[in-house]
Amino acid sequence: MLSKAYNEGMLAESYLDNPYEINTEAFNDFERGLTQGLKRNPHKQLRQHHSLNKHQRPHKPSFTAESVPIKKGYDYKQRKEK
Repeated sequence: MLSKAYNEGMLAESYLDNPYEINTEAFNDFERGLTQGLKRNPHKQLRQHHSLNKHQRPHKPSFTAESVPIKKGYDYKQRKEK
């Protein structure tokens, strides 16, 4: 028998609609149901969210342009003169 969370996922419009705690069986069942719903109905589109939710972290760049040193290219002329 399919779980309540699985059935809710089948009817959901987005992975962000998942009301269950991460790393729980219900959370996984909801995502399985939503994925199966998308596979069975390819015309169903996910609702797009442009705002952050409880499962996302803001993007932080790992480096900035100022922190990356610029290396001088290899100079073939200097190599030949030596």
